[in-house]
Amino acid sequence: MKTFNLFLAALVVFVQLPALSFAAAAPEGPAAVSPDVLHSVTGGVCTNCPPSNDTGAGGGGGGGGRAPTEKGSPYWELTSTRLTSQTNPGGTLVYQTQNRSNSKVAIQFTFTRRESYNWSGGAGIPGNVLTASLGKTYDNTSQVRLNTSLPAQSRLKFYTSHPTSRYSHSFTQYQDWSDGSRQALRSGSASSSQLSTNETLVVNPL
Repeated sequence: MKTFNLFLAALVVFVQLPALSFAAAAPEGPAAVSPDVLHSVTGGVCTNCPPSNDTGAGGGGGGGGRAPTEKGSPYWELTSTRLTSQTNPGGTLVYQTQNRSNSKVAIQFTFTRRESYNWSGGAGIPGNVLTASLGKTYDNTSQVRLNTSLPAQSRLKFYTSHPTSRYSHSFTQYQDWSDGSRQALRSGSASSSQLSTNETLVVNPL
């Protein structure tokens, strides 16, 4: 019986040896965990990190999460210009002469030259915006003296025509914001017309 008890005691010590050996091999304090294991446990979320000072573009408009504010006053911009029509009527004969001599002769005559530009704005677009964007309106008429020479045995004809171009202009009013963006507030349109004088001198033999 005594021998059996000794056997049991030895068996208990033998069974506990691996546990005692494992406990002795365990390091003191927390152990470093590989990034793969950490990601599998926490899902990549830092649970003990200092608060972030990041104020990126997604942070409510910058400024530590503050909402953007208006920067300056609203302003108008010319956003597009489109040619809507163009007319070029046939020339009008304003002067003609002929030279039947055998030598060239000096020719002098006067004609009327007209240049004009006008615009009309849509409702809500200030006149100073149209002037700054499209220029000042004008209607100039002047008498022009033309000096030339006519070869021998030839005929001269002088024509003028007044082509007109019409345009459509689109305007947009914007507001700038402190986060660098801008907002379109409203839009408007205007039209303009430009008239010029084409001059054509034709010389043909008699």
